[in-house]
Amino acid sequence: MVWASVAQQTAASQLPQLYRVIGLNLGYASEPHDVNNSGLCVGNRGFDSNGQPVYWPSAGSTAFMTKIGSQYNNGSARALNDGGMIVGWLESNATSAYQTTYHHAAAWNSGVPRWLPESLAAKNSDAWDVNSDGVIVGQWDTLSPGTYSNVNFHAAAWLQDGTLLDLSKAGENASTAYAVNASGTAVGYRSEASGSYALKWTLPSSAGGATVETNLTAGLQGTSFRATAINDQGLIAGTYRTTAGAWVPFLYDTQIQPLAFPAGMSNITSCSINEVNNIGTAVGAITANSQFVPTIWRDGQAYDLNKLLEAPYYYSGYPVTFNQAYAINDLGIIAVTGSTPSPIAGTSAYLLVPIPEPSAFTLLLAAACGLAFAWQYCQIRKVRETHWLL
Repeated sequence: MVWASVAQQTAASQLPQLYRVIGLNLGYASEPHDVNNSGLCVGNRGFDSNGQPVYWPSAGSTAFMTKIGSQYNNGSARALNDGGMIVGWLESNATSAYQTTYHHAAAWNSGVPRWLPESLAAKNSDAWDVNSDGVIVGQWDTLSPGTYSNVNFHAAAWLQDGTLLDLSKAGENASTAYAVNASGTAVGYRSEASGSYALKWTLPSSAGGATVETNLTAGLQGTSFRATAINDQGLIAGTYRTTAGAWVPFLYDTQIQPLAFPAGMSNITSCSINEVNNIGTAVGAITANSQFVPTIWRDGQAYDLNKLLEAPYYYSGYPVTFNQAYAINDLGIIAVTGSTPSPIAGTSAYLLVPIPEPSAFTLLLAAACGLAFAWQYCQIRKVRETHWLL
């Protein structure tokens, strides 16, 4: 009887995790780009090209980020660390110190904003991620003011001491550094005339140090290689397309490990992985049959998050369909967008919170296998007791 109970509990623990929905900005167009381990979420009100950077201190309560004097109209908060440092971009105008800059990389420390240094050649810049030490990665370009495009961007990093590192290479078409982990390892991509490559950069700790670049996809046949996420253990996530045009999501530890798609999915025309947490769970989106599908990759399996809800979610009586998973923290909380149909058609920010709490048996099993899951459980309980989300 004891072993039968153990088997039943183990089988139950392997079932797909279910989630309940928290609406962040109902009734307004918004996108949540990141959520930290305290449950604080950042993003933008409105959409990325003409929105305003915001954070959500409570469900239904939107706080606008502090601007730099009168020197911006639009912007976006891209990422934040567990210390609360936020990075993204602001739009500067002709009265600013950066008179030729349109999108300018920015950071907020304790709510106080500052511009990030730019290359003298830059006309636009963007900060995509920040680690626990305040190291920031992103991109810059030389396009004319008022022009914004992901083509012709060049990868950049801002070290803890404020030093700007240009990670681009002479002759490249484009590059971007999308993410950086606690060890100062950044990931991204480069496009050249000969093709594209998923890259890893080992950044120096201060100015004058050497940057080591590694091509993660050398020898692989395909196109559109991107490394878009990395966790603190060095596990990298990304995507590419085969020479036949098929999309391949992957994890990379010492080599490319292709990931599955959710069961029954067909007519896939695009795929992205936006984040991988320290438990090794990744989230992103797949376009299948002309529909965005928010996707989670966990324990070698892929799931459509719309099929993992505790119950269908409605706003003003209309069903919400979730379409993009932007971020997942170490507690398993996922930042997503969801859309409602006409007559109140719109896309807003939500969080998906894992349920139920782990059982006592699962915790004992985790203790026998390692401490990572037990740590996650304790953090979930801590947030549940102290934070508005739970």
